[in-house]
Parts: sequence; structure tokens; C-alpha cells
Amino acid sequence: LLPGDLVFFKTGSGESGLHVGIYDTDNQFIHASTSQGVTRSSLDNVYWNKKFWQARRI
Repeated sequence: LLPGDLVFFKTGSGESGLHVGIYDTDNQFIHASTSQGVTRSSLDNVYWNKKFWQARRI
């Protein structure tokens, strides 16, 4: 992964169950959380690692 790549997660079912973030560096990504606002999280986190679906470069 390179900085700026989009990372996609399946957090539920259907189209509304998708979550997207922007890859940063050091296996971290930036995304918007309903509880924390815009935040930086690790792809190594158990939750995000399990929900990871795909990454795309634009």
C-alpha cells in the first residue's frame, strides 16, 4: 500500500455496510468515525484487520 490508497472494509451487510479510509503510512489509515470524528487507525488493529476487504489506488 502507498499513501493515498483507498482502503475498504466490510463492516456490515449490503452497500451500507462498507467503510472507507485513506492509507497514510506505517500501516495506518485516516477515516471518519461516528464516535470519534476524523481519526487515524492501524490496519493491525484486530477489528480493522478482520473487516479489511480491499485497497484501490486512484
